[in-house]
Amino acid sequence: MCYRWFHGRCVGITEEVYKDMDGWTCRECLQEAKRARQEQELYCTCRTPYSDSEFYVGCEGCEGWFHPRCVGITQEEAEAMDEYLCPNCTEAQTAQGYESASSSASSTQATLCRADYPLVWRLLETVADHRMSWPFRQPVSLEEFPNYLEIVENPIDLSIIQRRLENLEYQRLKDFTRDMSRLFENARLFYPRDSNVYQCADTLEKIFEHSLAEVRAEIDARINGRKVSESQTIDSSLDIDTDQLIDVNLDVDPTMFLL
Repeated sequence: MCYRWFHGRCVGITEEVYKDMDGWTCRECLQEAKRARQEQELYCTCRTPYSDSEFYVGCEGCEGWFHPRCVGITQEEAEAMDEYLCPNCTEAQTAQGYESASSSASSTQATLCRADYPLVWRLLETVADHRMSWPFRQPVSLEEFPNYLEIVENPIDLSIIQRRLENLEYQRLKDFTRDMSRLFENARLFYPRDSNVYQCADTLEKIFEHSLAEVRAEIDARINGRKVSESQTIDSSLDIDTDQLIDVNLDVDPTMFLL
């Protein structure tokens, strides 16, 4: 899976034994793949693992993925929507107002500022520097897989994401996470479930989601800190000392204020 090279003697395999093997996976990759299977993420209200044979609609509020049938809409209705909110986010929005409903996703909805970009770069590097990122660093070879574009409508790779990040094309965190999610989804769509690339996608996605949670927390802390600071500024501006506005020792003729 990681495509690293090992001395046969260091991993207990002789040259004769290796010649009879179809392939070999190192211990670290086996352990990571096992952890990925054990930590398999559950989607939708039905809490089932991802299936590349099923259609999902993404919620703009919580960024969860749902089967249309499980949230009371059809696939055609989902495809026609510009944005979709799941039942939980819709209920929260109705009960508490949009700002409150989106507070849990404020980091994904807020516009990225200069201080946020190093955090997004850190997310990209977490994936790109991992040994299992080799299938995603460059575009898929159409010479090797001539039918790729027949199956994957929107190809993407880490080099495209890096270029977009360098050009400051991501206005919100959710724009970046959408591209990263598509990277993993495309792999699951095209490659067989038992393939190395499919397993690399599953493992990398877990690593990405863990790092994403940390970055969201940091951005939320900045946003909340800014709101507190703005609130304090407003409060202090309302605390006016009238002595600062009127010189009490000034001899003013009150008739000058009469109409």
